[in-house]
Amino acid sequence: MLTHYMRQLKTVLVQPSEFFFNALDSSDMNDASKFAALTAVLVALEVGLDEFLGGGSLGMVGLVTIIMLVGLPFATLVGIYVWAGFTKVCGYLMDVNLPMGPLRLVTAYSSAGMLALGLGFTLGKWLALVIVFYQVVGMERALKCSRITAVIYVMLPLSLVGVLVGIFTLMFKVF
Repeated sequence: MLTHYMRQLKTVLVQPSEFFFNALDSSDMNDASKFAALTAVLVALEVGLDEFLGGGSLGMVGLVTIIMLVGLPFATLVGIYVWAGFTKVCGYLMDVNLPMGPLRLVTAYSSAGMLALGLGFTLGKWLALVIVFYQVVGMERALKCSRITAVIYVMLPLSLVGVLVGIFTLMFKVF
C-alpha cells in the first residue's frame, strides 16, 4: 500500500496531467480516500518534524503530532466531501449539474498539494496553492471539458470562500 502511494505521489508531483488522466479513469473513491488520508498523515509527520527541528519542546511536539496524526486524516476526508458538495452547489449557481463522484475524486487527489504545508515558513503556504492547479487539471480530465471551463468550476467556489472570509474578517474588525 505504501509503495503504491509513493508511486502515485511521485507521479502527481512530476506529471500531474498524466496522473489525473490515469487516476480518474481507473480508481474509485476508496483509492482516492486512501491517497488523501495518507497525504494527511505525511503532512502531520512533516509538520511535527519541522516543529521538532525548530526547537519545540519534545513533549509538546509529540503530543501535537499524535493529535494531528489522528485528526488530520479524518478532517481531510470530511473536507473532501464538504468541498465537493460546495463545488456542486456552485455548479448549480452556474446552471450546471456537476457529477458528485468525479468531484470527490478530484478533490481527494488534489489534496497532494497539502504536502507543501509541511515545509513551514511562508514558502510552504504559497506552494500549497498548487492544490488549485491540481483541481483544474483534475476537473478538466474528470469532466472532459476545456481548461477555461475547469478554471471557472474551480475558481468560483474559491472566490466565494474568499469573499465570505473577507466579510467575516471585516465584521470582526469593525465590531
